[in-house]
Amino acid sequence: MDYYYEAVRWAASYGITTGYTGTDKFGPDDPCTRAQIVTFLYRFNQVVDWFPDETAENTFSDVKDGQFYTEPVLWAVNYGITTGYTGTDLFGTNDICTRGQVVTFIYRMD
Repeated sequence: MDYYYEAVRWAASYGITTGYTGTDKFGPDDPCTRAQIVTFLYRFNQVVDWFPDETAENTFSDVKDGQFYTEPVLWAVNYGITTGYTGTDLFGTNDICTRGQVVTFIYRMD
């Protein structure tokens, strides 16, 4: 059994991840985008209920209404978990989320 098996089962059981839409695939070795990571954090927050589901105004040109990540990104901005890319109006939804960015998001949830 792979090291991540139980973690993926746990995350799926709480709705933190749903895998790839329309498939039975999780993609454990695939890189994650910034939108995906913030969505994981948002859904985890719904399990532990640390922060209310309050969102900020959308000031990002690359965060479109009605996407899976729209509410999670605006929630993360509201609570200072992310600010997007400094000096721009971009969040970087489809950019790969670096390990440094991930730990910074998690740190800011404290």
